[in-house]
Parts: sequence; structure tokens; C-alpha cells
Amino acid sequence: MSNQFEQPENYRNRELSWLEFDYRVLSEARDKSLPLF
Repeated sequence: MSNQFEQPENYRNRELSWLEFDYRVLSEARDKSLPLF
């Protein structure tokens, strides 16, 4: 049985992951139905 942590397909590119996170945050910031804190 192989260790799941040894399989490279289980890891994402750190920069792409960060850009996707930023996109989600900006998308929520544009949504007028979400209240600001």
C-alpha cells in the first residue's frame, strides 16, 4: 500500500492555489449580498 503523501498528484502548485484563493476572496468582496464586517 503506497503512502498518499508520496504521490505528487495529491499536491497542487502553491502559486496556483494562492491565486485561486485570492480569486475566491475577491469574488466574495464583489458580492453585494454579503455583509461587510
